[in-house]
Amino acid sequence: MATVIKHKIPRPEVMSREEARRFFDEQARALVGLSGDEFLRRWDAGEYADVADDPAHAQMMYLAMLIPFGR
Repeated sequence: MATVIKHKIPRPEVMSREEARRFFDEQARALVGLSGDEFLRRWDAGEYADVADDPAHAQMMYLAMLIPFGR
């Protein structure tokens, strides 16, 4: 017999473009000490191409996953 789990799933929050960019900027400043725009400029220039995806660079990789918020 199948088990039915009744959990109320919260509705996702939708950010405006400005809220998303502000969120990305706040995360960039907190995680790597750069503005969101500066991080994106460096990312696009390839400055982080050699950064390893390992625990030592977890904050950088987390921020990289948030790039869509900053664009």
